[in-house]
Amino acid sequence: MLLTKSKNFIVADKDIHCIKLVRLSKENKRRTYKCPYTRRLIHDDVINGKENMVAEGNASSCEPTEYLVKLYPEYPFGFKEGLIHTYNFSELEKFGVITGFALFECIIPKGTQYLSGINSLGRESYAAKEIKFIKKLKIKKKEPFVDPRAKRAFESLSDDDKFAVEFLIKFF
Repeated sequence: MLLTKSKNFIVADKDIHCIKLVRLSKENKRRTYKCPYTRRLIHDDVINGKENMVAEGNASSCEPTEYLVKLYPEYPFGFKEGLIHTYNFSELEKFGVITGFALFECIIPKGTQYLSGINSLGRESYAAKEIKFIKKLKIKKKEPFVDPRAKRAFESLSDDDKFAVEFLIKFF
């Protein structure tokens, strides 16, 4: 989910560099890539930069969960569907190796409508109607980044809730 300060889309006045996290998969003994949450298959022509990836469905705002509203009160709007979620390129140094996933350098093309905000882990993020894949990124092993506010909130959870959050982070 992208959390934003406004529901108003911005039109990119230049190409915006960003990072797309994708899930690795195999179908018919062939490596494929999918969107992590929607499980949408990303075709080879898109991964190879021959075609742009275009969002499916209509973008509409939704209410962030009570937990996220308390954690990030300055971001009152949420967007889940109808947009392609990416990370701000400045967030690259915060990524460690994630088993079963890959990171790609992408751009939000000039003229594309997009939103800017943070995701539920506090990372600077975008949600755009279209992106273009540039290249697969090599990632160094390191501890994953977690926003300090999210870390404090996590530490206050019961053991059962901590297990549920860790499960969701690892598998979704």
